[in-house]
Formats: sequence, structure tokens, C-alpha cells
Amino acid sequence: MGRLAMVGALAAVGVVAARVLGPQMRERGMAGVERVFEQAPETFPPKRMLRGIEETRANTERILGLLQQRGTAPEA
Repeated sequence: MGRLAMVGALAAVGVVAARVLGPQMRERGMAGVERVFEQAPETFPPKRMLRGIEETRANTERILGLLQQRGTAPEA
């Protein structure tokens, strides 16, 4: 019975610690990921992919503008 109480108490402390320290650890982790991403070369595949997303958005806006000029734009 004593061991069960000890394990329960340790589990409760672990849960409380995770809830308190979780957001701080997430922020630190994201800052590290962003720092590594910024230091990566321009040919890094995720950077190329993100550039592709921006190009796709620009093309989509241009196409929608042309369709609106023609009067055949789909309703948003």
C-alpha cells in the first residue's frame, strides 16, 4: 500500500510539473527550431517549399483577379 501511495504521489508531481513547465519548454523548443531554420542554406528543402507556397499564393491572387475582370470568378 505504501509503494502504491508513493508511485501515485510521484505521478501527481510529474503531471503538475509537466503542466507548469510544458509551455515554457515548447517556447524554447520552437525558438531553437526557428534559429536552426534561419541558419539553414537557401537550398534547404523546407525553405524551397515555403517559397513555393508564396509563389502559389501570388499566382492564385493573380488568377482570381483575372477571373474577376472577366466576370467569371467563383463565389467565395
